[in-house]
Amino acid sequence: MVALAATSLRLFERDAWTADRVRLPWAIAAAAKASLVAGNEHRRPGVSEKDVAAICRAYNALNSALTPDPATTTETLGAFLVRTSFEQFPYQQSYFEEICRLSALFENIDQLETKLLDHALIEHILGCTIEDWTVGGFILATSTQANTGFFDPEWPAVQEAIDPYFSAEKLRAIFETHFLTDIRRLRCEAAAAQQADDRLRHHEFNPLTSRPFVTLPDGRFIAPQPHFVFQKLAPSALYYAGLASLGAADAGRFSEDFGLIFEDYVGRQLALIPNASVLPEIGYDDGKLSVDWFVIFDELVVLVEAKATRLTALARIGADQLAQDVKRCLGKAFDQIAATNDLLSARHPAFSQIPADRPRIGVAVTLEPYWAANSPFLAEFLPEPPIPTTVASARAFEHLVNALRTIGGPNPLLTVLEDPDRRTWNLENALPDAPTERNPLLDAAWKRLPFP
Repeated sequence: MVALAATSLRLFERDAWTADRVRLPWAIAAAAKASLVAGNEHRRPGVSEKDVAAICRAYNALNSALTPDPATTTETLGAFLVRTSFEQFPYQQSYFEEICRLSALFENIDQLETKLLDHALIEHILGCTIEDWTVGGFILATSTQANTGFFDPEWPAVQEAIDPYFSAEKLRAIFETHFLTDIRRLRCEAAAAQQADDRLRHHEFNPLTSRPFVTLPDGRFIAPQPHFVFQKLAPSALYYAGLASLGAADAGRFSEDFGLIFEDYVGRQLALIPNASVLPEIGYDDGKLSVDWFVIFDELVVLVEAKATRLTALARIGADQLAQDVKRCLGKAFDQIAATNDLLSARHPAFSQIPADRPRIGVAVTLEPYWAANSPFLAEFLPEPPIPTTVASARAFEHLVNALRTIGGPNPLLTVLEDPDRRTWNLENALPDAPTERNPLLDAAWKRLPFP
């Protein structure tokens, strides 16, 4: 664990591990899990840099489920892209944006008609406010970086450093309740997620993503893959903690409220775009609803549907569940965009506010990334859209808003959707490479935190 954590931190930045090409962060994460699950006191002690490199090479050489003539979803190229993306892409995200999004997402919660989710429930789930959770998690992450993967809330230096901003008791509670595990518990969670298909074993759920710190036999606490500490501060941490703490009867309402909150966040981002009118969903025909948002430019109408639903663990590793999950999550968004487009084309009287004299495009915005969602290899799981439609993760959508704010018109999006090649990319990579301003909602969320 010590050698893996030290290697991960030495190669923490993307430029470092891409240059190394062997000791990749996902290989280190898999090595940490395998060591904790299969290791014992009889193993040879001491791990050298040469050993870490050899372990990572062995991992990188593992085969994945992929055949030229696939008989199941698991063996398709689309499934291969999904499992590879979920394995590798999280290490390439900006942690600043992930950390700020959690606070920005719930900024408006008191003004929404949620069924269950409010600040009181959040404090019940996390044991603290969102702001305290973010500050505490950030302290854990940065302290771990500075101490070769180790952390102890009882360190005098930690307590002295946080004293002006945060209580040591609160930090200890967050750490022990949400970030720390032990070897026995980790092994049980790993066993529960084990796949019958041994080609998927190295893509199975890694319990360290849920609780990044493990208690070593000598009593010390270490995060063998420190990236997981930062990733724990994303909105998904609250979502999964909520599902774990609520009964089955409340889990559905909790998920619906999460969707409502994300829909509101998407609307607040859209409101930042200049030279455009933004209208909310429209009711029609006795209770039916359109897409969540309409963005009206002089040249174009954009139909925006927000989805907070997530792929299951089996779908994220590209198992046969993938096809069903894509249809359940993205398929509904595509259907909603198509239905609204048909109503606009038919000049339904409920949509008289929306211009019918200009082209339309669709954007399905997802809270969790759906890597490779725009790829033609996943298109077979989705209905054919009647208008150009792209899938954008929350991060890609924030970057799109930044681009539209900078340009002052829809050209960045049109550049993508009018190019048959670029519109198959992740939207974040497909957008024109040009300087943009920082996102105001994320910046405001950061400024609310007690950091310099």
